[in-house]
Amino acid sequence: MSEAVPDAVPEAVGDAVGVRRLDHVALAVRDLDRAWAMFGETLGGRFVTGGDNDETGIRLLHLHLGGFKIELMQPLRADSLLSHTLDRRGEGMHHVTFVVDDLGTTADVLPDAGYPLTGTDLSNPVWRETFVRPSATQGALVQFVDTTRDWSQGVDGVDLDTVLRGGAVFRGAVPCVRRTARTPADAVHTTFDQVPQRIDGVSHD
Repeated sequence: MSEAVPDAVPEAVGDAVGVRRLDHVALAVRDLDRAWAMFGETLGGRFVTGGDNDETGIRLLHLHLGGFKIELMQPLRADSLLSHTLDRRGEGMHHVTFVVDDLGTTADVLPDAGYPLTGTDLSNPVWRETFVRPSATQGALVQFVDTTRDWSQGVDGVDLDTVLRGGAVFRGAVPCVRRTARTPADAVHTTFDQVPQRIDGVSHD
């Protein structure tokens, strides 16, 4: 049975949630190269940044397209939750992400308004996040974050080719260059070459 959703939420609740902007829409794909060929080469998307999340087994690529940001997500191993999602639902929209003023406040307000949260992580000021399940949001996984980083900027040394060949990895929430490039079949454990010399707008994950 799906969770009950309030018919209306008081205006004061919306103010307290503190949504600042829609940050991006994330798409789950099986082949990042093919997805880039569509959204980048064909439609003119501009690469921003990306890299591998070794903990979750996902390779991410961020791009700007038509004044909007898109995140492309490819699983790197069969036991990744994203692999299970693709097997169950196929390719397509995975989540939408809103930046809020203060995630701690948002995480307090939403459950009281009837929207239970999952995956709440307030430990890293660079990228604090929580999610509302699709059962409470008309079918879309919704992510809320606050961040101390300007995610419209890239990182030195992390370019499109580096991301696509597995040469970048998220250390915390910051993309870094690997010592050795990886393919999806490689082992999860890696070493890092360096934290980038310059990270624009950082105070963060």
